[in-house]
Order: sequence, then C-alpha cells, then structure tokens
Amino acid sequence: MRVLQISRSLEPTGGIARVAHHLAREFRRAGVAVENIGWYPRELPAETDLGARRAPPAIARVAGAARNRRLRVFLEVVLFSLWSGGAARRALREGDIILSHGDSFMGDVFVAHSCHRAAVEAKRAAGERRWMLYPLHWFVLFREALVFRRRRPHLIAISRGVADEFRRFHRYPDDRIHFIPNGVDRERFRPAADKIALRRELGLPEEKTLLLFVGHEFARKGLSIILEGMAGCAAAEGALLLVAGGDDPSPYVERARALGIAGRVLFLGARSDVHRLYAAADLFVFLSNYESCPLVGLEALASGLPVITTRVSGMEDFIRHGENGFFVERNEAAFTATLGRVIGDADLRARISAAARPSTEPYAWAKIAARTIETMERIGGMR
Repeated sequence: MRVLQISRSLEPTGGIARVAHHLAREFRRAGVAVENIGWYPRELPAETDLGARRAPPAIARVAGAARNRRLRVFLEVVLFSLWSGGAARRALREGDIILSHGDSFMGDVFVAHSCHRAAVEAKRAAGERRWMLYPLHWFVLFREALVFRRRRPHLIAISRGVADEFRRFHRYPDDRIHFIPNGVDRERFRPAADKIALRRELGLPEEKTLLLFVGHEFARKGLSIILEGMAGCAAAEGALLLVAGGDDPSPYVERARALGIAGRVLFLGARSDVHRLYAAADLFVFLSNYESCPLVGLEALASGLPVITTRVSGMEDFIRHGENGFFVERNEAAFTATLGRVIGDADLRARISAAARPSTEPYAWAKIAARTIETMERIGGMR
C-alpha cells in the first residue's frame, strides 16, 4: 500500500499540518510508502523523512502574492482544493489510498478535523454574524456538502463529537465513520527536568503559580472569561497568566487593565517554543465554545499540566474530570470556583499533575498512525 496524503502544509507547528506531518513521519517509520501533495512542499529541509513531496502549480504564486491575509488564505484554499484532486489523479497507482486532510474534493479517506456546518451553527448560536461576510466559509460549506453528502468517502473522525456532528448535519452512515483521535509528540511535550531553571531561561518568575493559555482565536477560546475569573479569584492573586497565540491582544490588554490585573497577565504572541511554556507552567486553562479535537489539550497533559476546560469535542474524549483535569461551565463563576480550588490545594494539583502525562500514552503518534494504517488497509480491502 502507498498513501497519497493531501495537506496544504506539513509544517509541524500548525494544527492540521502538524497532524499530517506526524502521520507522514510515522507511516515512513512503519514501512508504508507515502507521497505528500501540498501547497508548501519546500517548507521543510529536503532530508526531512516525510516521503516524496509533489510541488504545487505556478498559480500558487498568485495566492502568495496577496497582501491581505484573509484574501491569501481564501485563494490558497480554493486553488489548492481544485488542484490537489488533479495532482492525486496523476500520481495514483493501483492499490494506492488517498488520505485527505480536508482541502480537496478527492480522497478515499478524509480526516475530519472539524465539521464546518457545526462550526457555523456554533457561531450563529453565539450571535456571531461577521463570518457571513467571509467567502471562505461559504466555499468550505459548499465543498463539505459536495464531498460528504454526495460522494460519501470513508471518514476518520478525530473525536466522538465530530463523528456525531457528521451524523447530525450530513446523515453520515456509521459504517463510513472511523474514530481515530489526534496524537501528541510525547518527546517534545513533556515535564521539565528542572522547572525553576527553565523559568530562569524564559525570564519567568520562579515562585509564582503560572497559568497557561494557548490558542489563536481568543474570543472563541474564552480568554475574556479567564481574565474575569482571575480577577475574581482570591487564590489567583499571586498567579501569572501566560497567553500564547497569534490573535490581536489589544482588547484583552485593555480588559486586563480594567479588571486591575494587567500586571498578572503576560501576552507572549505566537511562539515557536510553546512546548517550553507548557513545561514551565503549573496549570492549563482553555474555555472554548467549539472544538473538534484540540491539540493543546493533549500537549498540556503530556507536559504534566492539570487542565481546566469546557466540555468540547476532543476534550471530552481525553479529559477525565477530577483525575487529569476539570470540566467547567463556560462562565466566570464556574471557572473562578474551580480555579480557586486547584490553585489553593497544592496536594490536589500535584495528584492531577501526576496523572496527566500517563493519560496520553494511548495518543503517542506511533500508536495513532498504526490505527490509521490498519483502517486504510481495511478500507483498501473493501474496494
């Protein structure tokens, strides 16, 4: 069996791209031939062991020339979706399996990183309307309807919640759905051998309780509620919140100032060394209103951090309430109460922390890739 993997990027710091990167690497280690069809084939060193990479057409430069980021992303997604299917057809040989990560119209198996219909419904329920002005959403809704309502490829759902969303919004048959979660790089994300020394290297206070938030969409992931919870939690007066992510921090800087906690929040921007922040922190906080299977949750657990989070897809699969983390309602009162309890009880925090990393053993990328290979071989045998 040879796998043709379709993913716009294989860069290991992005979300979907990181999944494609690790699957390609583990496929190779397992002796499975893989060819990657991507928009950025030269972003990694040529010797990177991810299999062959097929270059994009010259038209890729058109999208790359767009100065507006939203326009550039829109052009990339549309053009890559149209081009990738033809590239896969040209590379296809008898017995090959096409594994798509979403930005394509063609594939034997699609890794469902989300259900866009469900994400849009979540925005509507939250009263958001600006998404309607961005044509990318309408294109992805069209592509999703065409692929999953008409063609019905096999589906790898990365969480049970995503599987349920496809059943609900696309009436997807159970025999075409395969549940395989995201994995985590347990070598990269691990507890620090010397947390104090690491904090010194990072310029972080050695004795404070460090809370960590990681994410690029601050509003959806509940940063405002986290700030309000910190302000209202007496036990958190000596804590410091680290915020890592590429979103615009200015509204949240102002909010922290208004709440009187500006000196207790550190906005770090997008970081390439986020694994060091996990290892330096004491607690991970994440109050999203919609997810499919957030990699940050697994990364935090693998780093030995207790997690305070909402009951969103993915988190519900690997967080065990009171064992390796805590579920809270998405409001200030619920978050404040749990935050105060965890910060104020060092023994509880130590017990939860000790259980966090072992709970990620089933999610090592080698195990996730083995499940994916087994599924693709089974699907290939059905044809």
